[in-house]
Amino acid sequence: MVTASGIRGKLRMAVPPRPLNPNELHGQDMDTLDTLEARSNKLVELLNKKFHDDPIDPVKIERTTRRRIKTDNEKLRQQFGIAASTEEK
Repeated sequence: MVTASGIRGKLRMAVPPRPLNPNELHGQDMDTLDTLEARSNKLVELLNKKFHDDPIDPVKIERTTRRRIKTDNEKLRQQFGIAASTEEK
């Protein structure tokens, strides 16, 4: 038999995901930056550094896009009952 207090206990155990702490993301103490503008500039600088250090591969993007287009086309063909051979004219 499940009691109301047992259910409440189970509900309390579910912990929501904690918000991202900027201190943990990049090892900097964001509280040392006193103004909003300084914080904003620091975050932009860190984002630029991340994308500079880890550039996005254009070939990978192209392959992924092509794969998505093929998948979407297959879904549309199945939805509307169009044979794949009719499109290749």
